[in-house]
Amino acid sequence: MNLRQLVFKILILLLSLHSTGNLYAQATMLDDKEMQEVISTGLDYMYNMEFNKAESKFKRVGEKYPNHPAYELLKYMSLTWEVLYNNSFKQKAPEGLALLESALKKADRMLKNNHNDAEGIFFTLAGRASIALYYSQTNETVKSVNEARKAYTLIKKADQWKEKLIDFNFPVGLYNYYVEQYPENHPVFKPFMFFFYKGNKLQGLKMLDNCRRNGIFSKTESTNYLSHIYLRYEENYIQALRYTKPLIEKYPDNLYFKINHCEALIGNKQYKEAEFFAYQLYKSDKLLAQIAAFTYYGLLNEKHFNEPEKAKAFYLKAIALAQKSEIPVQDFTGQCFAGLGRYYHSKGLKDKAINAYENCLEVTDYLSLQKEASQYLDNYD
Repeated sequence: MNLRQLVFKILILLLSLHSTGNLYAQATMLDDKEMQEVISTGLDYMYNMEFNKAESKFKRVGEKYPNHPAYELLKYMSLTWEVLYNNSFKQKAPEGLALLESALKKADRMLKNNHNDAEGIFFTLAGRASIALYYSQTNETVKSVNEARKAYTLIKKADQWKEKLIDFNFPVGLYNYYVEQYPENHPVFKPFMFFFYKGNKLQGLKMLDNCRRNGIFSKTESTNYLSHIYLRYEENYIQALRYTKPLIEKYPDNLYFKINHCEALIGNKQYKEAEFFAYQLYKSDKLLAQIAAFTYYGLLNEKHFNEPEKAKAFYLKAIALAQKSEIPVQDFTGQCFAGLGRYYHSKGLKDKAINAYENCLEVTDYLSLQKEASQYLDNYD
């Protein structure tokens, strides 16, 4: 994993715009109950992939608070989901960057009036972190690192507000968990971690669950990240289902939430129900859903139907489709390469198995897959 990928990972772990945009809306409009309801409704539309309806709500924020960065950040949040949904990063990237730069200018003006203004601090942090993520996706490493450095200088101040507003536990909880988890997955980066203050994974999980239960605007993001954590790192599929199920029930049109739910079902060996969701993904015309569907059909044919040749074919289809993606899809290709490694090993094709596991190890963040690939390569390479 190169420096660009490290920056992308660290920032998405530390602080996602999905969190900060929500939190700042709360902090800024704490007494504006009507606007809180407007934002909450808009977010529900956004999470259900109803982007035009979401925009109509978010516009009201901009109209009422024209000098505030809330509208730009909310719109950027919606745009990131739209990019994920439509595989349109190249098309939408300039619009996204313009929104972030506009939001950052407004946030900077807040800090000029008061450099300790919590609202200005958090909006500036949101803008810097998000712009760094943007540059990481466009391979502009120097710009990304520079924005990451500026963002990190503000993360400690976020910790000071977590007792006053429940939602502030979300970015701090993410930090606490991932600043410890990331170097466990990627030991080569442990020397770099002295730049960051220490975290606590258990405390991070508690803070995220607190937001899931009690947060005003961060409930959905907290629930989503908890499902990621239990799928990829904690290897606790029963717990993952606890978080994926309410998301698919509340947002039935969100394919991304269905993807995570299907994966949790496979992990729990609930194959019949998983097959139902895999078919829904297969029927979709969205590239991400297709890649996920072929990945899960591969797993189902390997682990449930005992059809190794079909499993192999599905894995290869998913990997081929992944080449067309403008967004990261390593979660799927990692699983596919591991599946191919198992297939080739069963056929006595050790060289192909080694190659597949090397590819898996290069792309995956799944702790279980990293262990599987490393163990195989230690034994056979």
